[in-house]
Amino acid sequence: ALAATGPDTSVLEVMERDVATINCRAPLADAVATLHSSGQSLVGIVDDNTRVVGIITVENLAEYMMVEAAGRGWRQPDRAARVD
Repeated sequence: ALAATGPDTSVLEVMERDVATINCRAPLADAVATLHSSGQSLVGIVDDNTRVVGIITVENLAEYMMVEAAGRGWRQPDRAARVD
């Protein structure tokens, strides 16, 4: 579509219509499973009225996992052992 009509191509002509979705209250593990089983690079997140409220991508999940892993390795300094 873009090759034929260039920048005047409408979004409707190039958008992906069949996007897997999951409810925003679902566990993250369900979103990961949906992302994996769909074979797509993202999962649409919908509210209780099935309105799209966001997306989750593989990149989002990777970033979340890195932050979680870093948080587990971080410790609050022991104030009792502190020497001033």
